[in-house]
Amino acid sequence: MFRVAMMAATTFRYVGCVDVEATCCKDRDPAFQSEIIEFPCVVLDTSTRKVCAEFRSFVRPVLNTQLTEFCTELTGIRQAEVDAAPLLQDVLEQLHQWLVDQHLVDVRASPFRAEPRETGTREVCFR
Repeated sequence: MFRVAMMAATTFRYVGCVDVEATCCKDRDPAFQSEIIEFPCVVLDTSTRKVCAEFRSFVRPVLNTQLTEFCTELTGIRQAEVDAAPLLQDVLEQLHQWLVDQHLVDVRASPFRAEPRETGTREVCFR
């Protein structure tokens, strides 16, 4: 069950909540680069304080393609789930289409994109 703290007066009818899971290792190696491996989103209706829509997708990692045993134990996500999953950019496009289908964003507005960084990783940018 979600517990939502609401302001007395809000200007938003809906609020999107995202809580991603990412690749991880037990020893917290500073060289280890985490990647999103699960991208869930729920939409809360601020007038009813209830979840009115849900989106969830696994994401295929590209840097650390093999999940560590620690990561699987921590997240419950299995290797086969991420192996069969789309890449982050594709998940973001699916999320955008889902938001359009829910009538929460304009079809012409694409708020997400994954861009390559100098390190060769991809970061999510919000416009």
